[in-house]
Amino acid sequence: MFGIPHARLRGASVGLGILAISGLALALGTAPASAVPPVYTVSPTTIPVGAFPLGINLTPSGNELLVVNNNGQSLSVIDPTTNSVTSTVNLAGGSYPVALAFGSSASGLAWFTDAGRKDISSLDLATNVVTDYPTLQKPGELAITPNGDTAIATDYFSDTIEFFSLSSHSITQVVVGGSPEAVAISPDGTTAYVTNMSGSVSVVDIATETVIATIPLGGSPYGVTLTPDGTTAYVSDQNGDTVSVIDTTTNTVTSSITVGSSPAHITISPNGETAFVANRGADTVSVIDLATNTVTDTITVGSGPWDTAFNAAGTKAYVTNDNDGTVSIISIGDPVVTRPTLPTTGLDPLPLALGAGILLATGAALLLLRRRRALPPRA
Repeated sequence: MFGIPHARLRGASVGLGILAISGLALALGTAPASAVPPVYTVSPTTIPVGAFPLGINLTPSGNELLVVNNNGQSLSVIDPTTNSVTSTVNLAGGSYPVALAFGSSASGLAWFTDAGRKDISSLDLATNVVTDYPTLQKPGELAITPNGDTAIATDYFSDTIEFFSLSSHSITQVVVGGSPEAVAISPDGTTAYVTNMSGSVSVVDIATETVIATIPLGGSPYGVTLTPDGTTAYVSDQNGDTVSVIDTTTNTVTSSITVGSSPAHITISPNGETAFVANRGADTVSVIDLATNTVTDTITVGSGPWDTAFNAAGTKAYVTNDNDGTVSIISIGDPVVTRPTLPTTGLDPLPLALGAGILLATGAALLLLRRRRALPPRA
C-alpha cells in the first residue's frame, strides 16, 4: 500500500510541535500591547511673563522660546532647559504685539505683528534689536513661507491678508472672507489657509496671491494648522467648541471633533501624532490623536490658554495663559505599555506530538517527556 513514509510522518509531527510551541510562546511572551496615549503632567509652577501673553514659538535653534505679551508691550525669551525667562524685550509705546514666526534660520530674525503701531517688526535674536516696518492696516496673526521669503499677516478689520516681503519689505493686500483671524501655510509653500470669523476658510494661492477656493464652515473659525504632509487642515470654531477636519485635496470638511470651550490655537506635536488645542474658555488643552481624530486627553492649565509650543524633543509643551500672564509647562512622558495577563495555572496539559517524545504545554511550563524507545518501522 502506498502511505506516508514513517520518517516523513515523524518530521511532520515535529514540525507541528514546533508550530504549536511557537504559537504558545507568542501567547505567553509576546501578547500584543494595549495602545495607550502618552502621560501628560502639568507642572505646579508656571513661568511668569508679561501681561496678556498670546503667541509663543520655538526658535529655529531650539534653544529658546519667544512669547509676545500683548498688553505687556514686550517679548519674553524663555530657556526651555531651565523653564525661566532669560530676557525681556520692551517695545515702543503703543505696541500691542499679537503673533510671531521665524524666517530662515540663517537670517537670525524673528518676525512679529504689532497691531498697536500697525507694524510688522523683526527681532534680531542675537542682539534683541527690534526694527519696525509699517503696514497698511492692523496686522494680526502671522505665518512665514517655508523658504523664508514672505510673511502673510491677517487684518481682521479690513477683511484682507497682507503679503509682506521679508527682503524688500514691500506689501500687497488680498481680500479674503469677513474678519480674517489666523493663517497657516502648506508645507510645500504653495497655499495659505485663512480662517474668517464670518464662517469660512479662504484658500489662497501664494504664487499668484489670489483666493482659489472658499470652504464654508459656519460658526466662528479661529485657529488653523496643517499636518506635516499637508493633506489635512484642522480649524477651531471658537463659538462652536469644535475642531473641523478638512481634506486639503478636495477642500471639504470630513469630520468635526468636540473640544473644550472657546478653542483658540491648534499646534501639532513634533512627531506629527497629536494636536494640542488651547481651550480659552475652559482653561484646558484638548489632545487630539491625529490617527483617529479623537480627543484622548484633556489637560487643565492656567486661565485663558491661547497658544502652544513644544520643545525640540517634543517632551514638553508650553501654553500661554493670557488671563494669568503666565506660561504653563506640560511634561509629555512615554506611554505606559500594558499587556494582558494570561493564566499560568489550572490549565489542562496540551500534548504536542514529537518524534522524540511528547511535549506537554500548560499555562505554567513546557515539559518534554522523552520516549523510551523508537517507534517500530512501518511495514
